[in-house]
Amino acid sequence: MATAVHQARVHEDEVWQKSQVDPVVKQLEAADKQQDCYMTAARYINDGYASLPDTEAQKQDALTVQQVFKDFKFRVNDGYGAEADKILQMGQNLQPKQEFLTQIGAWQWYVKAAQKASLVRQLLTQRAQTKGEFVKGELKAARRQTDLAIADLYRVINAMNDLMPS
Repeated sequence: MATAVHQARVHEDEVWQKSQVDPVVKQLEAADKQQDCYMTAARYINDGYASLPDTEAQKQDALTVQQVFKDFKFRVNDGYGAEADKILQMGQNLQPKQEFLTQIGAWQWYVKAAQKASLVRQLLTQRAQTKGEFVKGELKAARRQTDLAIADLYRVINAMNDLMPS
């Protein structure tokens, strides 16, 4: 009986450990890292033009784009969802400067970052769904097995207690 309780507890612990590691996390981390690289490239390219002398025509466009990053308080170390949302929302503000960003070679990196941001959003939704389903199903069943094993052990202990002379 004690062995059954122990085995049930070990199984429950294994299931709990699995519930804490979602298979989507590695994909999410990879997509986030790529999104960070693309946005960093786009930002650095633009910042180079923003640092040009005031007499250069492209400086004003670069300063406008730079302001979009400031307005959104964009940082690559924001949380997955916050960062992805900012990238996607920034597109509306960067659209008027698409021609400029294309000329300087930054637009292609923004587009790739936006694609990765969409993937991050999908993976976050998928993670929320799979994690919830897993916890509700397998972990609940494992806990039920542990409870049943403990209940069986108590029944045996109580039966032995009744058989023992006083």
